[in-house]
Amino acid sequence: FPSYSSGNYAFLFDDEGWIITHPKFWDIRGYDPETGYLIDPASPAYNEAAMKAGKIPFNLIHVPFIHPNYRQIALSVLKGQSGVTTTASVGEVSRVLAYAPIRFNAGEYRKTGFFGGVTLGARRETFQAAVDETASIIEGTLDRTIRDFIFIILFTGIVVGTLALVLARSFSRPIQMLSDKVKEVATGHFDVSVDIRSGDELESLGRNFERMGGRLEQQRRRLVESMQELQTSRQTAVRERDFIRSVFANVASGLMVVNRDGRITAVNQNTASILSLSCRDMEEQQAETALADHPELLDRIRMTFDAGKTASVDLETVTPAGRQYLEVTLSPLHAPSPPDDHSVLVVIRDVTRRKRMEQHLRRSDRLVSLGTLAAGMAHEIRNPLTGISLMLDDLHDRMVGRQEDQVLMQRAMEEIEKLEGIVTELLEFAARPSENFERADLQTVIRNTIFLIKKQAKRQNVLLVEELDRDMPMLWMDPEKMKQALLNIMLNALNVMPGGGELHILAFTRPGLEMFSGGGGIELRICDTGPGVSPADMDYIFDPFFTRTPKGSGLGLSITHTIIEEHRGKIMVDSKLGRGACFKIFFPAGEEDSHAENTGS
Repeated sequence: FPSYSSGNYAFLFDDEGWIITHPKFWDIRGYDPETGYLIDPASPAYNEAAMKAGKIPFNLIHVPFIHPNYRQIALSVLKGQSGVTTTASVGEVSRVLAYAPIRFNAGEYRKTGFFGGVTLGARRETFQAAVDETASIIEGTLDRTIRDFIFIILFTGIVVGTLALVLARSFSRPIQMLSDKVKEVATGHFDVSVDIRSGDELESLGRNFERMGGRLEQQRRRLVESMQELQTSRQTAVRERDFIRSVFANVASGLMVVNRDGRITAVNQNTASILSLSCRDMEEQQAETALADHPELLDRIRMTFDAGKTASVDLETVTPAGRQYLEVTLSPLHAPSPPDDHSVLVVIRDVTRRKRMEQHLRRSDRLVSLGTLAAGMAHEIRNPLTGISLMLDDLHDRMVGRQEDQVLMQRAMEEIEKLEGIVTELLEFAARPSENFERADLQTVIRNTIFLIKKQAKRQNVLLVEELDRDMPMLWMDPEKMKQALLNIMLNALNVMPGGGELHILAFTRPGLEMFSGGGGIELRICDTGPGVSPADMDYIFDPFFTRTPKGSGLGLSITHTIIEEHRGKIMVDSKLGRGACFKIFFPAGEEDSHAENTGS
């Protein structure tokens, strides 16, 4: 029968931590004799005093007050682990305790998979004595083994050293010689001589080493020559490449290369600027995607691939900034190999400014001719009209009592007055440049012109929006003629908005204007929300007698154009059907001297 006091005994415990075999029977799981219920380890009555008094059984999970390792043993067993640890019994006997799980997966034990665990313990002093005895035996055996190994190692070392000395004398000199020659080769001296006469493999190795050195020297010389030639070729290629890149990047025209697969392989910044794109969006991209807004250019590239010959075309496109005119030259580039690896070089020149200048010169020529003709006709027509008007007025006074005839006479006189108005406009159109130039404030002229149309705008329910830069410079101008030019544009805008709308008048300083050699100037915009101008009419709106208004004479914008030109300004119009029209007028700053020379003042 196991002795509890000796500390050398075993016990079993279940999966809830209760001891179910033990030398002390009161430590085995049971019922409380007072209540008749199973002992509750979580109750306050479950404490160290009751445990030592033998009143309550032993539960490994709930006895940390006896020793904390009991709980660790129970939890490790429920994880399927075994091991060895130290504990103390209720009687405070120090023990070495081995433990292992008892696996059982049936019935009520299915939830944990363990029936519980088994322990085997021994008093620590007794266990330590056995351990010390065993350690003493192992130490003695180890000492004897070490002495034997030392003797064997010393004997073996003497034998091996003797043999090594004998062998080293036989081939250390040739090996040392080869080592020295290898160092010479490593420093770049390949022409070496190895004098080994051992009659064995080392002598053969030495001869082979000599031959290898000679071949390396030949290869080194060839490699040096090849490197020199390659360096010269590379420098030439780099210079040619840099020259081509410099020409490609700095040429005034746009350059673009498209290969057979439709991919843009090269493009310079001028091409991107002309086509209102960016090099990043074009280079190494498919032309179909990058040039989607330029279908005519894509068609010409395809045609050049099919035709295989150089072609030059003029293209006209519409951009947000207006019409753009391009001169495009397309040349096939035939690669030597493979035969299908061809490309097309596209050279693009933006000739919009030149085209507009040509149009401006043609319009100016027409206006000069028409002005001369108009002046002569107006003088010849005005005198007969004056006579007819006087005679009709006299007839009107004589037909007292004949009301119907007087009405006819009155209408005839009204029509003659209209003719006289047209003649007056013709004379204004053909009038010589003004000589009443002075330094004047454009803001004042604009505000005076707006004052003249305020009532009509209010009557038509047109909202006037005025935005004028306060710091605009003074201009050298004829204020009255400038007022007439602006009034013509504003009245036209009101005429196309009979049902209401908005009229925006904006003026601001522009620090840089490419159209003027001097740089800066003033930009004036008069924009309406009317029906807009048809694209077919855009090139004719400043021509004399061109009008889409039944009651208009077609001279208002022509006169405006002439006045703006007299003031060294530029006028253009942006418009889209259904989105209104915007007249843009540009005046150069610092033009006083040139005006004075031209007007003779």
